[in-house]
Amino acid sequence: MIKRLHIVKPAALLLTLAASVALLSQPPAEATSPPETPASVSVSRGDGSLSARWLAVDGATIYHITYSSDHGQSWTAASDQHPDNRIAIQGVDNNKTYIVAVRAGNGYGWSGWRNSDSVDPPTPPAAPDSVSIVRDDRSLVVSWPPVDAAESYNVNTSDDGAVSWTRAATGVTGADTTISNVANASAYIVAVQAVNFMGGGPWTNSPVAGPFTPATTPTPEIAQAQAQSENDFTAQDDKDTLINVDSVAKFIAMQWDLNGDGTPESNASTYQTAFGGSNPTCTGGCTGYEIINDLDITANPSNAGTDYLVPGTFTTTFDGNGNDITNSDNRPLFETIGTSGEIKHLNVENDHSTGAKAAILAHEVDGKVTNVNVTGKVHVTAQMTDDEGIGALVDILDTGTISGSGSYAEVYVEGPDVGVGSTAEYSVGGLVGYVKSGGTLLASYAAGAVTYKRATSYWDEQGRRYAGGLVGRVGGNVYASYAWGNVTASENY
Repeated sequence: MIKRLHIVKPAALLLTLAASVALLSQPPAEATSPPETPASVSVSRGDGSLSARWLAVDGATIYHITYSSDHGQSWTAASDQHPDNRIAIQGVDNNKTYIVAVRAGNGYGWSGWRNSDSVDPPTPPAAPDSVSIVRDDRSLVVSWPPVDAAESYNVNTSDDGAVSWTRAATGVTGADTTISNVANASAYIVAVQAVNFMGGGPWTNSPVAGPFTPATTPTPEIAQAQAQSENDFTAQDDKDTLINVDSVAKFIAMQWDLNGDGTPESNASTYQTAFGGSNPTCTGGCTGYEIINDLDITANPSNAGTDYLVPGTFTTTFDGNGNDITNSDNRPLFETIGTSGEIKHLNVENDHSTGAKAAILAHEVDGKVTNVNVTGKVHVTAQMTDDEGIGALVDILDTGTISGSGSYAEVYVEGPDVGVGSTAEYSVGGLVGYVKSGGTLLASYAAGAVTYKRATSYWDEQGRRYAGGLVGRVGGNVYASYAWGNVTASENY
């Protein structure tokens, strides 16, 4: 079977192609002449590039774009058939000035040329107008106003008044950053530099940001101690279960009833005499003591031969109700505060202590001391035994807790060493001599000079000696406490 082939004549094919080209080059139906010249051309610079744009021209179908780097003496074509009213020209020299020219075209021809203004070589960005710092715990939050033409920012820090700088961040794309791991105790200056493809601009320094004290969230115990630390207690109403102490004789008599139940363990007649001829009684039973007025211990009491006003282990509550005990006979008030004992809300003043057990309040604490303040002077020249401590408030904090307490007393210790060959360790502190491993000191302070001098006659190279404004030696825990005042120690301390 023979199929017929339809053969297009060459002349007909040429006519068809010509008609197609004519349709493509024809102006828009509404155009009757070449388009108007573009109204304006704006150009911006990039890294090795020019970005040009202009208002679209009515009746235009294409645009012809050229550019010049010699003020129009010669031109380079960017595109002669460009369909849009914007173009990116690549490969230009960042160090040259350019002009871009644009004309619009359609099927009726071309418009006139429109030149842009000269576009100078790009430069690094300007300096930030200002830099601000907000301090936080071990960090600096830095911010600044955005800078035109900036692509990123560099950030430096100085902790020595802008003498030396440390690079803290590079390539920051926003107008703020956080610098971590800075020292809270140091003052800082921060400098910021804006950067683009031409390099970094001038630096802008922040004002000095001073040291930062982080806010702490105290434990309930610390919060309670801080609330009490103002020591603004006034005399309270009698507490039904506490034995009233309103005289020095009653205070001294506590040594024969150390658990405060109203029944003496010894010296019953002396105890009863102090309390008016009989054992004291309390509603519901006695559980401790309270003083209801200030006490002035100006003369040696009946137990003048002992090292303490209340010797032994005190195992109950003693509430000072914010009252004062003064002139405490050059001895600590208590020997040991036992694990169930607590001394609280008390002010004690002692001008001079000469014994080796020198603290104004107590030699040793295994229980609690809460909101007790001492003033005066602790002056020791006697010989200590091994591993002793001397402090204005307490000599040794063993397994107990001291909170919300303080000292305005001066501590002066000279020559307490036990002798040649001893390996004893001595500790002298403005508040506590020695905080042992089971002890905790919190929310407390010391504000007095501490002096620890070695007596030549007691020289001992083997023993260790410790001196501190708050604590002489720490083996336990110390929280939220501070000291101010001079600390002086002789050699090998």
